[in-house]
Amino acid sequence: MGTLNVYKGTDGDYTSGSNWTTTAKPAATDEVVFPSSATGTDITGVNESARGLDSFTVEEGCGLGFGTMAVKLQVDPGIFNFAGTKKSFFDLGSNAQTVNVFNSATASGDESGLYIIAAHASNVMNLYKGQVAVEVYPGDVGQFATINVGYISSKTGDAYLVTGDGLTLATLNMTGGNVSYNTAITTTTVTMSAGNFYTKGSGAITTLNVKGGRAYLDSVGLITNLNMFAGTTDFTRTNGARAVTNINAYHGSTLLYDKDFVTLTNKLVNASSGKTKIIQSAG
Repeated sequence: MGTLNVYKGTDGDYTSGSNWTTTAKPAATDEVVFPSSATGTDITGVNESARGLDSFTVEEGCGLGFGTMAVKLQVDPGIFNFAGTKKSFFDLGSNAQTVNVFNSATASGDESGLYIIAAHASNVMNLYKGQVAVEVYPGDVGQFATINVGYISSKTGDAYLVTGDGLTLATLNMTGGNVSYNTAITTTTVTMSAGNFYTKGSGAITTLNVKGGRAYLDSVGLITNLNMFAGTTDFTRTNGARAVTNINAYHGSTLLYDKDFVTLTNKLVNASSGKTKIIQSAG
């Protein structure tokens, strides 16, 4: 384990040694903590990404903000835990990380409570509660191997994720929450058992498994394999041309689509003894 280094300052200067319990600004292998009791000025955005922290934790109830849209706080921990209550902006650098979000500031309009850039292809995010935006501003580029969106107490009300077109993501798993997925890059696998999944932009999905909840598929990107086990798959919110190569449908699932705008390359396969509810509009 690294050295515990707790923020005790009030002036928002991350680099001042007097603001930390070790009397030095966070160094490599430190376990950095912003406690729930922290007060004072928000933490100024600076580049401290070269430090290689063990962990960076913003405790539940911490009322400090971090960075700004123009100047993010750049840190590079192995584990990033966030449960703060004020809008914050982070660039999490190039090391492989596990990102755990337990809370954030409440979103206002189209804004989110926590903004993240993260670069490593092996990154993992677990979003339990809060409103998080990943790679959403022009020029933001980053990667995650896996993002898991769930909930703490409200299956559809706790977690909100917004992604931008600079995100490369291999796997998205949803056991709750809401995801607005706007990317121009192919995602390998999306699996949802609850919540609401909204696709936008031009990104393609290799395999989409709908096991519950509702998938609103507005992206013009190709879906190669759509497996509908339960829940509702809805193509009707936009008239943009879209295509699905293979659809496997199971009893209890619902498909809504307009045949004038959605091309099913191969015939839909009812993969169980029951029938899929298909609501098809002629345009």
